[in-house]
Amino acid sequence: MNITINIPQFFNIDGKSGKNFNYLYPLSNGDNTDSRLFILCDGESGSSKGDAATLVTKGFHEYFTEKRPPKNNTVGQLYMNDALRYVERIVREYVQSNPKERGMRSTVALMYFNEDDSITIAWVGNSRIYHVRGNQILTKTQDHTVNAYQNGTKVVVPRAISGIEPAYLSLSIVKDIRPGDYFLMCSEGVVETLDDRNIRYLLSQGDGNEAKNQAIATKIKELCRTHSYKGCGMFLIQIDSTAEGSLANMSAASTQTTAVTDTSIDTGPIRRKGSAFKKPSISKTSRNAILMTLMILLFAAIAFAYKFQQSKPEVVFEQQMIRAQELIEKGSYEEAIAVYTSSLKLELEDTSVFSEVRAKIRQTEEQQMVSIADKLYKDGNLLKARDEYKRVLNVHPESDYSSKKLQSIEDYLLKEKTRLVVEADSLMQVNGFEEARNSLFEALYFAQEDTQLLYRINNTYRALKEDTIDMALAIGTAIQIGTAPPVVEEENEDLYTDVEETPMEEIEVKPRPRMPKPVIVEPLPENSDDSIITHREYKELLSAAKIALDKGDLELSVAKYKAALEYNETEGVVNQIAEINKKLKSKAKYNGLMEQADAAFQSKKYKEAQQLYQEALEVKKDDGYAAQRIEIAKNMIEQSQADDAFKRLITDADKAFSSNNFATARELYQRALSNASDPAAINAKIAKCNQKISEMQADISKKRLRKGEKLCETTNYNSECYYHLRDNNLLYSVNPQILYQLGKHFEGKDTNRAKECYNIAAGKGSSQASDRLKQLK
Repeated sequence: MNITINIPQFFNIDGKSGKNFNYLYPLSNGDNTDSRLFILCDGESGSSKGDAATLVTKGFHEYFTEKRPPKNNTVGQLYMNDALRYVERIVREYVQSNPKERGMRSTVALMYFNEDDSITIAWVGNSRIYHVRGNQILTKTQDHTVNAYQNGTKVVVPRAISGIEPAYLSLSIVKDIRPGDYFLMCSEGVVETLDDRNIRYLLSQGDGNEAKNQAIATKIKELCRTHSYKGCGMFLIQIDSTAEGSLANMSAASTQTTAVTDTSIDTGPIRRKGSAFKKPSISKTSRNAILMTLMILLFAAIAFAYKFQQSKPEVVFEQQMIRAQELIEKGSYEEAIAVYTSSLKLELEDTSVFSEVRAKIRQTEEQQMVSIADKLYKDGNLLKARDEYKRVLNVHPESDYSSKKLQSIEDYLLKEKTRLVVEADSLMQVNGFEEARNSLFEALYFAQEDTQLLYRINNTYRALKEDTIDMALAIGTAIQIGTAPPVVEEENEDLYTDVEETPMEEIEVKPRPRMPKPVIVEPLPENSDDSIITHREYKELLSAAKIALDKGDLELSVAKYKAALEYNETEGVVNQIAEINKKLKSKAKYNGLMEQADAAFQSKKYKEAQQLYQEALEVKKDDGYAAQRIEIAKNMIEQSQADDAFKRLITDADKAFSSNNFATARELYQRALSNASDPAAINAKIAKCNQKISEMQADISKKRLRKGEKLCETTNYNSECYYHLRDNNLLYSVNPQILYQLGKHFEGKDTNRAKECYNIAAGKGSSQASDRLKQLK
């Protein structure tokens, strides 16, 4: 194999989520330039099952190195399929032994340098491999996706190795490989951070220098740390040399070529002395034929240019935007979303428009949900419409339209409930108990959690000397007879122009049936007071308590409810007071924790502050401030730890450098580079280590060479001399005269050895060796 690579650059870091399920091979911090196998796996993020990436990586490595090392010059599809089945078996056996891990999944991207100087790349899922030359992406693996269902909703997820369902692997063999080419292997987190334009720009700056490659990798790492929610893993591998030459030689040759000018090439027509050019004669028929041909070619060129223009990603993108809008206007929301989604796969120069497309997808999804709620609203099914608008707000809390619709329905239902209760009170005063009961059941249809309505309904049963009922039966009866009348709104602002509002008077209202005879159930405890509570003061206190509760004034709300108990001691009011008292205790606990947490944060006791904010968040789960402070404290802790680790690494590296342990010093400086505020200074120290290592290696080589030459003199250039030089890689370094003497020694004993020595000596300029080599041939 003639391909060599520069020192691979790699990293594996957490995203903003604080989780990272990636796994890379090789993991060594050494140069890895001898490795022929590179693997990157991305476990399923968002779950506790990240060990899948570890299992898959180790499985492929075991298959390549131990189970069945490649024997052919090229690793192909059959070999990779067998390797995939082997890895799936490992994962399946692990899941069977650990049932809690069922559902673990991992993608994989793999590169293998073949004996025939090609590279096999294979992948499952959306971990990618790019082949980049200059500022052009020559190859990019295509993501594998499958449809799945989560909570009843169809979603698109990456294909992955799970050990449960068989996975399918794609493979490509790259043969067009040149010095300077980059291969970028990356996980989903890197793909989401960098688009093709970013990758082309960054890698086009590479010049084969290790420091430049480190700078490129560091820049990608910084971008991932800043922008990616998921964990990010990456290998950056640059080709140093192939069978055709090296990166350094090609660069030099390119420079030399551009500097040479061939002055022997004429730029004009050759004229013979004494001769002149004659204007050719063309017949009219020929001229017409030529013109016709040119016209046809012109029309063909125009047609081709138009077709080419129409096939450009930017043009396709504009056409898809128009098509999606047309589908929305027709109410075909699912198709519109599919068109928008497909546009995100186009390779545009300016990918900033994709954020607008994602916003359009969210807006279309919202329109689709709103259209369902609006239809229920127009049909007069207000309770189901209310539930649908709530569902819209759960997914799109910023939807002002749905919020207004929901508030309109809630206000109307409350208004209707109040009217029916007043109507029932009036009927009770004139002993119209059965009619009052009907009105109360209709009121319960609008407020099915109101226990006070059940109390009033059972008072009508007592007045009629009938058995009382429980809440379940009361709600069932209310649903049978309840139908919402049309809502009359003063204002109606539509968020979407394609949603028409049906006039309230056109909504069909079903007639209310007569109340059926309820089933007799076990009676409620008798109440000594059979009268209906009609005290104005009692109602005003309950209303004031509810208003205070809605405004968050818990202390005032409790006081009003307690005052209401003086008029009527009901279980509902007592329970409400108990609930508010719980909230008051939680509020006091929350305020105390937040006060302590803020004090700890101000004192830079970030771990203590983080714990206190977390406890406060458990008390008040929707508190955005506490969640924000937790994240800030976490970042401060990580930064402090990173600073401490950086200082320790620099101290240890400086000590190793002072002790002439330059390889250890270089490794420590490289580890410190990712957290360095001044990368240039650290890179300078790394360069100094490389210089010292090179000097030591050169000195060692000189000493070995002198020792070998001295041994040859003392052994009179015999076989012992030869094997010593060969085993220490000195055959190409010694004086050609020594090689000539060794060749003479092997003549008649080992002709191949003699030719080898003469051949090397001849290559180093020995004419004697060249002559002897010709004679032996």
